Amino acid sequence: MTKKNRPAQDRAQRPRRSFVGDTRDTMSVQGKDPDFEYRIVNDERGRVERMKEAGYVVVEDEGIVLNAGEAPTQPGSAHTLTVDRKHGTKGILMKISKEFVEEDKKSRAAQIKRTEDAMFKKERETDGRYGTLEQE
Repeated sequence: MTKKNRPAQDRAQRPRRSFVGDTRDTMSVQGKDPDFEYRIVNDERGRVERMKEAGYVVVEDEGIVLNAGEAPTQPGSAHTLTVDRKHGTKGILMKISKEFVEEDKKSRAAQIKRTEDAMFKKERETDGRYGTLEQE
């Protein structure tokens, strides 16, 4: 059948074809609990264990769907996806309570403030400088 002789088909009924350079977000997560922050952690050099020590938990929920992830082999097993095909590195979906995330943000902000205060302390104490140095 030639291109000209094809029967007309409604575009909405045709399956959507993705091209090689498709830019969809392949690492997105659907079905997330709004009380948690999610991230995909590379399973290498003890990274997953360090994240667990920081309060993260491996996601084993059945209601979670990774767009590009492989389906868990058994109910209750971790959600994983390949993040580096060349080396075969897997990524594991982990989550942390938003309460812990806010605590971490406050802690980081306090550390940055201490660092900036130390950087500008000498400048505030030096006489003969042109202009003023004020912090908001």
